Amino acid sequence: MKTSIEMGNAGIQNAAKLLLSGEVVAFPTETVYGLGANIGNPLAIQKIFTVKGRPSDNPLIVHIAEFSQLSLLTPRISPRVKLLAKLFWPGPLTLVVSKRKEISSLLSAGLQTVAVRMPSHPLARKLLYACNVPLAAPSANSFGKPSPTTASHVYEDLHGKIPLILDGGPCKFGIESTILDMTTSPPTLLRPGGVSLEQLEKHLGRVTLHPVVKDPKVKQVFAKAPGMKYRHYAPRANVNVLLTRKELETVAVAEGKNKTTHFLVLKKPLTGVVNQTVYTCASHLAHDLFAAFRRLDAKNTTQIIVQAPSESHVGRGVRNRLLKAATHINDKN
Repeated sequence: MKTSIEMGNAGIQNAAKLLLSGEVVAFPTETVYGLGANIGNPLAIQKIFTVKGRPSDNPLIVHIAEFSQLSLLTPRISPRVKLLAKLFWPGPLTLVVSKRKEISSLLSAGLQTVAVRMPSHPLARKLLYACNVPLAAPSANSFGKPSPTTASHVYEDLHGKIPLILDGGPCKFGIESTILDMTTSPPTLLRPGGVSLEQLEKHLGRVTLHPVVKDPKVKQVFAKAPGMKYRHYAPRANVNVLLTRKELETVAVAEGKNKTTHFLVLKKPLTGVVNQTVYTCASHLAHDLFAAFRRLDAKNTTQIIVQAPSESHVGRGVRNRLLKAATHINDKN
């Protein structure tokens, strides 16, 4: 299969035709690129799992164009769901709600819930309106690899497997959406992302943290949302996550001259380190994290040493991705 990369209105129309005919298509969102399929076509949904090499017990997120489409997916929309949709949609917040019986169980890994969001990327929104149906769309990468934040990342993983990639430029946020389970009381944060825990608690009061958010290495029997059960986001290089600056500086003395090691550092450069990228803040690191993993793999880097941001606001989402990708975690003071 030949994979084309297309842009603009012509690309949107071609992508919509393919999706409505039962194909899968990659498209940009504000978080990462997604691999879309028509939720009304079980064979198309199955193609997502086949193309990605994704386990069938890993749920998908459904993308909608407008709030009215939510009623196609769930039998009841609570006042809290309405509030969050008003505040954060379109945007990087996914809500887990009860699922209508007629919605394919492939979307939810056999669970009675479905994860839904409304993306804000203009091309994603135009595509959803052109299709006039919700689209199931996990990240458009090979399963377990760093999520794609440009069309070229998608092509690197999936060329020859899908017919079209809709190119909308680099993604704004760079890490996946926040996922909040609205079927529990209080709501449960399943995956941190572009909407912070602090923002959610401002409007909801208490929000419970799922154990896998507190410790991404926790083993899960089942997952209500993507990113909970398996190792994700990982480059070929070993990822060593350091949770304190003191430990980072100690490791820099030992590894700083190693030409196949690269440091990803916050705010201040490290003395005596040959290869390092310095980020101004956690948001800056979030935007570039997956792209950096791919760049460094292309340079045959063998070890990536990352300074984890503090566990607040967007930093919580970055930490989550780092710890899911990590081959080694060191939190010595």
